Amino acid sequence: MNGMNSQSVDLIYLDPPFNSKHVYSVPIGTKVAGTSFRDMWTWRDIDEFCLETMADNYLALVNFIANAGKTYDKSIMVYLTYMSQRIIEMYRILKDTGSVYLHCDSTASRYLKVVMDEIFGKNNFRNEIVWCYKSRPQSKKYFGKTHDIILSYTKSKDYTFNRKEIPRPLSESTIKKYKLKDEGGRLYRLQGRGIKGSPIKSAKDVD
Repeated sequence: MNGMNSQSVDLIYLDPPFNSKHVYSVPIGTKVAGTSFRDMWTWRDIDEFCLETMADNYLALVNFIANAGKTYDKSIMVYLTYMSQRIIEMYRILKDTGSVYLHCDSTASRYLKVVMDEIFGKNNFRNEIVWCYKSRPQSKKYFGKTHDIILSYTKSKDYTFNRKEIPRPLSESTIKKYKLKDEGGRLYRLQGRGIKGSPIKSAKDVD
């Protein structure tokens, strides 16, 4: 991102490391089988020049990261510094009408929310999107961890937002209820009658 022009990007989505302290190996059978990724962070991963820039321009953020290290552990300081350096660059290259979506989980989402507030401004926070997925094996000591978080921010209040509805897939039992077909080929079923006795249609795209 250092080589990109300022205010040149409309939309950013990032799915960064989560600071899980695990080593992830690429499955056998893929083109990059045998490689691995260490989701563990040390000060060797940090750009010292960017660290000085953060201290000059984001002193409150630097203090927050230092205090997070006292509350959590030293690794969170490194991780948040690593992430902050990149989020600062994202803010620079994003257009004033642009948006950014940061994918994270419970490991550091509470800290990354504050980082995003500091860099993008708390008034530019738009949504905390909960991405649910199928349950993992349940623990006997706590409730299952079944979601990630996507933090949505904009560069300013004059942002672009194109809403697109995502249709939910219909079950086989629901599809079987739509047995009639209209002139356009859409299946529908009758759901009672209206005030004047005309049938009420309920149409669905089931193809």
